[in-house]
Amino acid sequence: MSTNTKGAFYMTQKLLPLLEKGHNQRVIIISSVWALDSYPAEGREAGTLYSMSKWALRGWARSLRAELRKYNIGVTIIYPGVVFTDEWKGTKTPREKFIEPTDIGKVVGAVLSTSSKTVIEEVIVRTIEGK
Repeated sequence: MSTNTKGAFYMTQKLLPLLEKGHNQRVIIISSVWALDSYPAEGREAGTLYSMSKWALRGWARSLRAELRKYNIGVTIIYPGVVFTDEWKGTKTPREKFIEPTDIGKVVGAVLSTSSKTVIEEVIVRTIEGK
């Protein structure tokens, strides 16, 4: 919970004074598809806490977006499905069943490429299989 919520919150709070002075500034929050629906935690408390933290990021992004409009700062939240990160190294699941991290980078690039009068508010990124 602390890493997924407090870390993002405090980092953004530290950077807000700089963002308020800039032009075409953006806050991009990486959440998870777990923020969009209820998913079974399979009896593991860690799964429930993970899901809760991603729901918290979703609510915070929406509030932050409303708060920062007056400064012309766009807020985007990205909901990736299963991305092949270090957490998955050694898994027996074939790599092609995962989203490539570079694809998330491309989504971030697309968000940053919009003009200062446009904001992409929410993006869902899943595998072709829907995960």
